[in-house]
Amino acid sequence: MLEIIWAILESYAFFIIHPFFYLVIFLIAYLYHKMVQTEVKLLGWPYNDWRRQIIPSLVAGFAGGFIASLVLVLPGFYLSIWGIYLMLIIAIMLLTIHPRFLCFAYSVGIVSVLVFLARLLVNDFPGEAPGFLSTLAEIYIPGMLVLVAALHLTEAVLIYLSGHLGASPVFYKSPGGKIVGGFRLQRFWPVPLVLLIAADFHETLYETIEGPGWWPLSQPDLAGGMAGLLLVAAPVAMGYADMAISSTPREKSIYSSCYLAIYSLCLLGISLASVFHFLAVPLGIIFAPLGHEIVVYLGNKREMECSPIYTAPEDGGVKVLAVYSRTSAEQAGLQSGDVIREVNREKVHDTGHFWRLVLGGGFWTYLLVERDGSQISVVMQRLYQERKKRGFFPWGKGRVSPSSPDNLGLVLVPDTRAKVYLEAVNYNPWNKLKKWLKRR
Repeated sequence: MLEIIWAILESYAFFIIHPFFYLVIFLIAYLYHKMVQTEVKLLGWPYNDWRRQIIPSLVAGFAGGFIASLVLVLPGFYLSIWGIYLMLIIAIMLLTIHPRFLCFAYSVGIVSVLVFLARLLVNDFPGEAPGFLSTLAEIYIPGMLVLVAALHLTEAVLIYLSGHLGASPVFYKSPGGKIVGGFRLQRFWPVPLVLLIAADFHETLYETIEGPGWWPLSQPDLAGGMAGLLLVAAPVAMGYADMAISSTPREKSIYSSCYLAIYSLCLLGISLASVFHFLAVPLGIIFAPLGHEIVVYLGNKREMECSPIYTAPEDGGVKVLAVYSRTSAEQAGLQSGDVIREVNREKVHDTGHFWRLVLGGGFWTYLLVERDGSQISVVMQRLYQERKKRGFFPWGKGRVSPSSPDNLGLVLVPDTRAKVYLEAVNYNPWNKLKKWLKRR
């Protein structure tokens, strides 16, 4: 067993020279940059620094990849390289329907149906079956199910640990038509995976590995004879996109990861059973996409049906949605969820009134803030002139964030006058299918 773990660690050295791994990192950097561009469109200025997102994602991705590799390799779940290629192609085709279908949980079901059809045709084929049909029939379905379970289990761990980091404050238009504040959660991870691939002894140029007597759980057989098992380094990109309207980003990432972990462990158990019992294979094929749909449904249902927490106070004042780093608001200790009741001992009526009071004040601003049911006094000092003079202004000389007049660093919960927002839409493929059937 230790030899297998050591072989996995040795395989990680290949990622240093793996060109596709650097391509995945470049893709993730590009996605973070696009996320920051969206912040600029909504807030007028970037809330996150996309360059600071890459290193934490890289570290978390390596840890998650090692966990997934252990889940896949230690029990001896082997994969067919053609099965992986086919799942990837089908996942890209499903992307044209909706971005969230770019997931192996959906493509594994389609590939499995194709494998079953190919096996039926091979058995009934007169003479020798075509090569592509034989290759398709040899794809090992339990191994693909374990791959899907391991990837989603890794994603659940990554979401729990870092899914809330770098959340972007945004304005959402809820299905009821009300504009509320919220957070857009987007994280991306480059995940280096080590996979166990079955290859014909007569074809492979690589040295195969050996393990304990019980390993692997099932021995692959290929058309060309007994197969050897190779460790192959495969870089994978993982992503998480969600929204937090009726919960904080941390709360959202916790229960999203719990739903996903339960789904992954159930699928992993079914996959393990399918190695020894053929009847468990159809169950895994059905559960992979259906269980994933249930996870998405439960997460959206909880978020949409609960009351939004980032709404403008009805009894006066303004609520803080987010605070920019290295600004007056952060130095004063203001936090997301604070309700500002008074500015310089004058009651605040709405967002416009708040900014007029702040900009009409002096160098010091006195705030009466309500936090967790208690009231505290906050003194806020304007830092713009000092930072500009010393050259420490975080956004460049002479430039002020449009989302926070005079560089206070506050993003307030929107009121009814907000003109820039995102639509909070709960995508349901079953409703689209019903509409399509009615048109027919």
